[in-house]
Amino acid sequence: MEGRLIVVVLCVILSHGYAASVRSVKGSPPLGERVSQEECLSEGIPLLGNGSESNATLTRRSANQDDKALTALFAGQMQFIFNASNSGVQSNKGATENLFFSPMSIYSALLLAYFGANNRTENQLTDVLGFQNMDKVGAVQAYKLVKFTRQLMRVAGLVKYDFDIANRLYFNEDENVRSCIKDIFNEDIEMLNFSFQPVEARTRINQWVEDVTNNKIKDLVTADTINANTRIALVNAAYFKGQWASQFKVANTRLTSFAINNKEEGVANMMFQKGRFRHAAVEELQANLLEMPFQGDDVSFFALLPEGSNGLEETVNRLTLDTLRNAMANTFPLTVDVGIPKFRMEQTLSLRNVLVKMGLTDMFDSLSADFSGFSGVPGLKFDAATHKAFIEVNEEGSEAAAATALVAFRMARPLNGVKFICNHPFMFFIYDNLSESILFMGVYRNPK
Repeated sequence: MEGRLIVVVLCVILSHGYAASVRSVKGSPPLGERVSQEECLSEGIPLLGNGSESNATLTRRSANQDDKALTALFAGQMQFIFNASNSGVQSNKGATENLFFSPMSIYSALLLAYFGANNRTENQLTDVLGFQNMDKVGAVQAYKLVKFTRQLMRVAGLVKYDFDIANRLYFNEDENVRSCIKDIFNEDIEMLNFSFQPVEARTRINQWVEDVTNNKIKDLVTADTINANTRIALVNAAYFKGQWASQFKVANTRLTSFAINNKEEGVANMMFQKGRFRHAAVEELQANLLEMPFQGDDVSFFALLPEGSNGLEETVNRLTLDTLRNAMANTFPLTVDVGIPKFRMEQTLSLRNVLVKMGLTDMFDSLSADFSGFSGVPGLKFDAATHKAFIEVNEEGSEAAAATALVAFRMARPLNGVKFICNHPFMFFIYDNLSESILFMGVYRNPK
């Protein structure tokens, strides 16, 4: 049986409004491309050169800007995850239900919207995406650099896993998209006839999503979200498949009691193995953290296991970007008896209310939304934000297409082996060690 884990897709739909893997990559795209991007996307920002600097000076400055932009992009992705969780992503599900989504997929789709936003709408997206110290041109450069690097690594055979994240900007055929936008995003733009062929347009989009996610995400867009009034659909799809560096033996998998809470129990199909893994007892989170790498060590599966069956909410309340980074930095190799449920999840999440709560109020308001950066004229707003995700974890690996109170006990580092048996609710995430970003994350509460 193959290991699998797929995640996926955020689709954001815009209609007529009532009113108008790498930490650093050397080099940069051609200078002319950057200048044209500044002319297209920047208002009131001086172009890169002043006419007196040499090409070498401009290239060095460009490379420095790219490095800073990459750092800002990855930092923004990580902060976005916690902002989204605090704004209600987790409350989409009940206290005993599982959750799985791709924060990178959601972030990437919002990034596309940001490239076409202006004025207050742009400012709101800037805050949510964490771009306070980066202009729009820098964001485009980082976006393109990450995309190019991932493609290069895959073609060169430098990775031992399958990971693909792709974006599409689908415009209605009669939308007067600015030529410079078409030039900048030439690989990501496709014109469809939403007005007179909405069924065919939905089929085209859904087929693209299926292709990217290896047929794991189907029917992302429906007649409720794509119809004759649609002007633009921004879609991101993500897929990952990796093999454990240390695989579980199928013979060791067995049914095990799982404490859903203090009053309710279930039975999980638990995978077991004993091996050397990075582990940390995290007093700050009242939980234990385990890292299980996939082959190649570029991507890892992390599980955050609270102390008791009712401890998950306490751990989640204490979880911040800083506490998570500290916990990951404090892991160390240890012999661990591991038990992880074998599971599969499929979910669809409506994110409109979550995004509004995060501060993206204008983008859903017909009177306030300003996405004139795409076509040069106002009149577009978001109608829907839909996310679908799938994950399967088994013996060979994973495949995916999408705190105020202090507890008085101390968690010391064990000197010998420890047990890490996920027989009660826990949080997990798939982490890209190269970009230091969370690709997918979820909460396992019930072995239903």
